[in-house]
Amino acid sequence: MKTKRILLTSKKMRAADKIGNRLTTYFNQYESQISKNSNIYDQYRTLLANVQSGSYQTVEDMNNAFASFRTNARKAGVEVESFGSRMQQTFGVRVRSALAGEGVWMMESALRDIVKNTIDVDTAMTEVKKVTSETDSTYTKFLSDASGRAQNLGASLTEVVNATADYARLGHSLEEATGLADSAILYQNVGDDVASIDDATSSLISTMQGFGIAASDSMSIVDKFNNVSNNYASSAGNIGEIVKRSASAMAAANNDIDETIALGVAANTVVQDADVVGTALKTMSMRLRGSETELKSAGLDAEGMASSVSTLRDEVKSLSGVDIMLDEDNFKSSYQILMDIGKVWDNLQDVSQANILELLFGKRQGNIGAAILQNYELAEEILETSRDSAGSAEAENSKYLKSVQGHLDQLQARWQAFSTSIVDSAGMKVFIDVAGGIVSVLNGLTDAFGSVTMASLPFVGAMSKMGNLGKKYALLQQGRTSCRMMVA
Repeated sequence: MKTKRILLTSKKMRAADKIGNRLTTYFNQYESQISKNSNIYDQYRTLLANVQSGSYQTVEDMNNAFASFRTNARKAGVEVESFGSRMQQTFGVRVRSALAGEGVWMMESALRDIVKNTIDVDTAMTEVKKVTSETDSTYTKFLSDASGRAQNLGASLTEVVNATADYARLGHSLEEATGLADSAILYQNVGDDVASIDDATSSLISTMQGFGIAASDSMSIVDKFNNVSNNYASSAGNIGEIVKRSASAMAAANNDIDETIALGVAANTVVQDADVVGTALKTMSMRLRGSETELKSAGLDAEGMASSVSTLRDEVKSLSGVDIMLDEDNFKSSYQILMDIGKVWDNLQDVSQANILELLFGKRQGNIGAAILQNYELAEEILETSRDSAGSAEAENSKYLKSVQGHLDQLQARWQAFSTSIVDSAGMKVFIDVAGGIVSVLNGLTDAFGSVTMASLPFVGAMSKMGNLGKKYALLQQGRTSCRMMVA
């Protein structure tokens, strides 16, 4: 028992270091906003002092205190950039110079931006058309609807169309891809630690395929990730990573998505390492079912596992009194097995605990199993939170859209839609083709006479100007206008 107390104290110290680092990082990121709010600043100082002094009795208490502080900070508007800082970041030196008198340059750049938006959206639509087979009227309606979707989601029109193309490329119909794209964009918007739309898409696809969730129910996944992250010390991105790594194996071991989230977050609340937790759940579920060959082929820990399912059943039952089977032919879910063991965990001898952890989690990941079994009641709470998550993502996104950043994102979507309505892509293609024809004529003159005639020089200058507009997008981006910058 003395060794157990030393291990718990060491674990508490490591957790305190991690929480302290996260708290300091959070303060550094939002120092200006926190410093202006005396109440939040006092909460920050108190929390930091308590963590550093070891005032909290358990790791769970520390994590809950940090989660509570961050929730209070969000409600106080700490994570929303001030209008002044956003405008300073957005406009920059170019717009300040423009406001001083470069109106002509601003107009020219705005027109260039309109052209670029039109090309970007047309390119994205081309990707959709490559992977789907719909009528022209269907594509026209899709683009019109995509503009409204972009504004409702707080995303650019290009992002919405490209995300739809990504899902259509995976074999989904245009209708299914539309719903999946909305889910991925919403996940990126409301989820902390979701770096890109690609990360959001990867997480959702793995979860859907692992648990057999239909495309029409994809938003329920985002709801669960978001609601649990708002109430416990794991970000939506980390929850997605845990489930992504373990979904197929956990589903095969009779767990549903809610049970997987519950076990993963209960462990991650302590260890704060989503990659390790996800791998540990996968390892545990496969060890429970005696999948030694699959474990080894996946490079996972197969050392110390029972030689057969019947042997594992007997050993776990003799050590804890818990049966891992519902009957002679059917396993309990991994979640139910761990909850049953968790209820008697504190009554077991240290040797029995160590043997159970090695049987279920292997030698390298026993700490993950211990975190779950010592916090089984927390896992039960998380399970209910996950199940009661319907509508949470859209509700949070609607609050985000009311912020300054949300209004700017919506303005960006409107600006792109406005650009495509002013400059029709079909008309632009005709104009480019005409320009190409003129260049061909000039090329023919050069071949015939050996050099460009004086009469053709005005055309050369015009074509050069048009060529620059079409091929130097890097320079166009550097010359963004106030209109463009307000929606970036």
